[in-house]
Amino acid sequence: MKMQSKNLLLMMTFLLSPIQMTSGQEMATIDIVKVNARYEKEAMYFYNENWKEFRKLALQKGVISGFEIHRTVVDSTNHFQLVLITRYRDSAYFAKSEENFRPIMKSVSPNGPKMLNNVERKEFLEYMAGYETMMLGSNHGRKKKK
Repeated sequence: MKMQSKNLLLMMTFLLSPIQMTSGQEMATIDIVKVNARYEKEAMYFYNENWKEFRKLALQKGVISGFEIHRTVVDSTNHFQLVLITRYRDSAYFAKSEENFRPIMKSVSPNGPKMLNNVERKEFLEYMAGYETMMLGSNHGRKKKK
């Protein structure tokens, strides 16, 4: 069992290693946040009015190639998770993401993030994990054959 864990860790390190990135390979960031369901309205407002709007404009400007937001069901601790995915055409676009997003964020929210009911982020969300990934395969965005 220990050997399997080490092999899995070694494989994940290899797959996620920046050395493996090639300029033509699609990249993505995947962030997972835990949301207190008590503040569901505030959390969804925050992500719709900030995260989602930044990505809509980034998509229009060609900075990203796509984005997704997914939600889990509420668990027994009254929390749910959001999975936030931002896709980049290749590693070159990914490498410039911070630089390219700054002006977008300023244009969409010049006074900082838009919040609902003056509830601060720390009240409704906790950052759980973040990953930088390379696309290995997908049928995302392809039409079904008849």
